[in-house]
Amino acid sequence: DLEAMRQVLVEETGDPGAVLEEWDYRFADARLRARSGADPGAFRDYLPFDACLDAVAALGESVFGVRLQPRPERSAWHPDVQAFDLVDRDSGTLIAALFLDPYARQDKGSNAWADVLDPGDDGTFGEPRPRVMVLVTNAPAPVDGVSTISLFELETLFHEYGHVLDFALDGSRWWPIRDDWERYDWVEGPSQFLGHWAKRPEVLRTIGRHVETGDPIPEPMLASLAELEGLNTAFQVLRWVSMARLDGLLHGPDPITVEEADAQAWAVR
Repeated sequence: DLEAMRQVLVEETGDPGAVLEEWDYRFADARLRARSGADPGAFRDYLPFDACLDAVAALGESVFGVRLQPRPERSAWHPDVQAFDLVDRDSGTLIAALFLDPYARQDKGSNAWADVLDPGDDGTFGEPRPRVMVLVTNAPAPVDGVSTISLFELETLFHEYGHVLDFALDGSRWWPIRDDWERYDWVEGPSQFLGHWAKRPEVLRTIGRHVETGDPIPEPMLASLAELEGLNTAFQVLRWVSMARLDGLLHGPDPITVEEADAQAWAVR
């Protein structure tokens, strides 16, 4: 990884002795990605939002035993919003309720997120009610009834559904209001898993169909995506190890200044 990126600097500067510094990473990485010939934008025509949502639901049911059951009779804050129940696949028991707000519109918050609207009640303080959650994305508004999304938006949809499953399946009674309700070493675990899962070629083969022809994603496109996903990952891991080292030093048993911890962690890079 390092030598390939250094060669980019050699070509850009004409200096055969060019040294790759940590701050050159994003520039060199972007150059190598552009040269690969892979076009992540080309996947959009193969990723209709409804099919991607079906894939999320299928994953939740087959792997985690949680069925996503539509509840079209429920209304919400906007006509685009879709209502669902999360139901135990085997017993039929209601786990939680979910509102999905899928499409971009004026004055709506950007990107995507999942959150809890109502922590629910087991009946201790009144009428029993389920936990209610929200999943918000910003897929393009449908054109002729079809919304297509990018690879990033596909990853984000799966990622946020990981949070939905995490929050829904947490059985502890007071988790939304405890000071320690969410362990931050854990909070992105389920969502990162699902997000990366979505971009696996073997998963994309089951999702992707061209919106006009119905053809599957061409194998050369899937191969190019695998190449991009693997590009400079070793260097990225060094960055993460450095961050983890900084965290471990700052919160470890031995007194240390921020400057000293940063210097030791930076050495990893």
